[in-house]
Amino acid sequence: MDNINFDPNIRFAKQTVLLTFAEWDFRKSVEVVVERSNCRGQSIIDFAIDTFYDQLCEAAENEDELLSIKLTNPAGEILVTEDDENHQEEWLRNLLIKAEIIAFEEVI
Repeated sequence: MDNINFDPNIRFAKQTVLLTFAEWDFRKSVEVVVERSNCRGQSIIDFAIDTFYDQLCEAAENEDELLSIKLTNPAGEILVTEDDENHQEEWLRNLLIKAEIIAFEEVI
C-alpha cells in the first residue's frame, strides 16, 4: 500500500505482510501478522514466511504429516503442493512470487 507511513523512528511495529505462493497458474495468498517487531524490509518478509511455516506446523495433525498448501488457478482447480523433501521454510521461499507489507502500525 502506497499510503503506509514507514516512520524510521518507530521502534516496534505490528506489520501485516501479504505473501503470494505459486506453481504454474495456481496461486495462494495469505496475510501474516507480525505482532511486535523492530524488523524492516526483507527481514520482516523472511520473518513472515517463517511465521506462516510455523502456522502450517501447528495445523498439522501430527509431526510426521507432510506440510502442504492448496493453490487455486483461475478455473477454480486446486493443486496441492507438499514439502515432500522436508526443506521446511525454504520450500515456501521457493514458491514465493510476491511479498508486500500491507500494514504498518506502531506498537507502544
